[in-house]
Amino acid sequence: MSIRYIGLSFVLLAALSGCGGETEAKSPDGSIGGPVTDVDRLFPLQHNTVFSYATTDETGQTGIYVIEVGRPRATMAELKVAGNIFRRYVSADGVQAPGGGYVLHAPLSKGAEWKGEFGDVSVKSMSRQIKVPAGDFGNCVETYESADTPSYTKTATTVFCPGIGMVFYQVAGEQNGVKVSQKLELKSFGPRFVAGVGGQ
Repeated sequence: MSIRYIGLSFVLLAALSGCGGETEAKSPDGSIGGPVTDVDRLFPLQHNTVFSYATTDETGQTGIYVIEVGRPRATMAELKVAGNIFRRYVSADGVQAPGGGYVLHAPLSKGAEWKGEFGDVSVKSMSRQIKVPAGDFGNCVETYESADTPSYTKTATTVFCPGIGMVFYQVAGEQNGVKVSQKLELKSFGPRFVAGVGGQ
C-alpha cells in the first residue's frame, strides 16, 4: 500500500496556527465564541451531503476530490469517493474508523490525545481560523496525526469546523525514499441533487 493511498484513505478520509487579533470568522451553524467540543457539530456527516475539495500534490498539480456522505443508520456513515466506500462509525465517544482508531474523539480539548487511523493524534487548537476556497471559517478544531514506522513516516493535519466537518486536510509522508504530500481545501459543500425531489 502506497503512502499516498494511506493518506487519502483518511476519508480519505478520511496546519497553520490561529492568527491572533484578526476578526473572528463565523461558522455556518452560528458558532462564534467559546470552543466547540461536540464531535457531532464538528463532523456532522449528514446524509446526502456532498463535499468538493481543491487538491494540490507535492509537484503542484491540482485537482478536485469529491466525497458524498450517506447514513444507512445513525451509528454509521458511508463516505463515497470515486466509487469506493469508506465507513465511519459514530458514537458518543466520537467518529471511529473501521480499524479502531478515531478521527475525532470526545472529550475534545487542546492537548487531548488518542489513537488515530494510522498514528497518534493530538488536538493543536480549539479556536482555529482558516480561509479556504469555500470561505472564511472560525472556531474550528485542528488535529495533528503522526506515525514513524520502519516502512514509512506520515503526518496529517486536519481542520474541522462547526456545522460543516472537514475543511482542510494535509498529509505528508515518505516511503522507500519517496516523499509525497497532498493538500485538500474545501471548495463547496451542500445537499446532493436528487431529481424529482422537492417538486423538481
